[in-house]
Amino acid sequence: MNRSRLLAAAATSATVMAALIGTSAPAQAEVWGACGVSSSADKVVRTYSKGVLKCGTQGWGYNHIKARHLTEWEGLAAIENRNWRDIADLAIAKSLDAPEIAVNAGGGSTATRARSTWSIM
Repeated sequence: MNRSRLLAAAATSATVMAALIGTSAPAQAEVWGACGVSSSADKVVRTYSKGVLKCGTQGWGYNHIKARHLTEWEGLAAIENRNWRDIADLAIAKSLDAPEIAVNAGGGSTATRARSTWSIM
């Protein structure tokens, strides 16, 4: 990882951790369900207060995160000496609960929510 990416990862990790410190409950990631080779794209991996993470495909969901963003999450997790799914889970939960931006997609049945924790991706 080059120096600028390391600095960006450190800043992002600090943003995630600072956001979590402000919560009343300790930052504890939930266990995610498994997505196997034969799992349906609609299989729920994790239920959040304002949405769900499904197995998905290469273009969305858990399979997308793992295929396209695993390296970024592993970099952030290494800073905190944690599993990548723990850091991703906490960031997803925070983005759903308190997004900096929320945009309806399509007919309003889905929405994109984001926080600055996603800025390095």
